[in-house]
Amino acid sequence: MANVAILIGNTQYKALPALDCCEEDVNAIKELLDATKKFDGVDVVMNAESATLKDNIRALVDNHDSIGELFFYFTGHGFQREDEFFFCATDFNAKRPHETGLSNTELHTLLKSANAELVTKVVDACYAGVLLVKGDGSFLPTNRNGFKHLIQIAASQDSQNLLTGDPLSIFTIFTEKFRITALRKLDGPIYYSDIVSVLRDEFLDNNIQTPHFVLQGTGREEFVENAKRLDGLRAKLTVIQSDAVVVQNAGFITGQTIHVNGGAHYY
Repeated sequence: MANVAILIGNTQYKALPALDCCEEDVNAIKELLDATKKFDGVDVVMNAESATLKDNIRALVDNHDSIGELFFYFTGHGFQREDEFFFCATDFNAKRPHETGLSNTELHTLLKSANAELVTKVVDACYAGVLLVKGDGSFLPTNRNGFKHLIQIAASQDSQNLLTGDPLSIFTIFTEKFRITALRKLDGPIYYSDIVSVLRDEFLDNNIQTPHFVLQGTGREEFVENAKRLDGLRAKLTVIQSDAVVVQNAGFITGQTIHVNGGAHYY
């Protein structure tokens, strides 16, 4: 069975504010998935209109006769209307959300057709000014009907200015913490339940952003079978972090605004 992933990121919208950090989000998740050596294919779809987005998901499913894990990641604007959540494509129009976006219901229909042993959804969606968490406390409502096993890890953000995280990050807070959490364990298998447990603690005292998790499986679904596979990425990120600290300190000394990998950080 093949393990496949589709990573979707939107930075430029026709009628919504730009989200420049989403491109780095996708790059960070792709680098993480590549390091696991688990996935036979990691497809990236950047800045796609709704029709193209849906066609790419269909093509991914159709290209494989048998799928072990189907990993879906989205970073960009989200929209909620009544009980339906929409992943906003670049041509999104709130008056035509089904045509110009991808509803969670439609996404599930597309993913179910893969008949994968495990479907994993990681959603880092921004919805400026309005909480994604509905009144009943649910987010991206879902059940396992049609899925053998389902894991959903979703960020809930209510403010656009939460996107940049700490001064050394040009990623959204949630994607950055997801990657850090996945790299924390140094030996043995890393289970998705391990990642969820750490993420819960990371946001425990955050009264503004409350992630939502759905785990419908055995609790033994693995993100990677051996944490040592991620040693190379850990070493690379340690060097980058050290270099960024040096640059940041130089900025404090000179009074300049520092740009790391194209992202401006203000102090």
